[in-house]
Amino acid sequence: EAAMQAELVALRAERDAAQEAKSAVEACHNALAAARAARYEEELAARKEMEIRIMSAEDAHAQLACARETAEFAESALAATQADLTAERSRRAFFQDQAQALEEALRETQVKCDNHEDALRMSQDCLLSIMEECQ
Repeated sequence: EAAMQAELVALRAERDAAQEAKSAVEACHNALAAARAARYEEELAARKEMEIRIMSAEDAHAQLACARETAEFAESALAATQADLTAERSRRAFFQDQAQALEEALRETQVKCDNHEDALRMSQDCLLSIMEECQ
């Protein structure tokens, strides 16, 4: 009977260990899902921000084209045309600054994506490790 009791205790311990492993696997699944959701949200936000900036740049480009047409037809007002050209140069510098900011935001987004991919890989490695231990 003592041997049966010992075997029963061992079976219970094995069952408890299996339950803990199952809980750990579920936690890894949850962490992986959360990481994927966070990555998706960040990518979606970055895409939306990029689309807004692109539309702003396109609007600004259209405004720049209108300013050029106005300058061509406003030769009689040379002083006004020169002021428009100065403003246009400022806008170009502004748009170049915007483009640089977009590039920086893109680099930051890439770093975040890389970080999330690393976290995802770590979660997957954890899950594989747990699954191997369970087998």
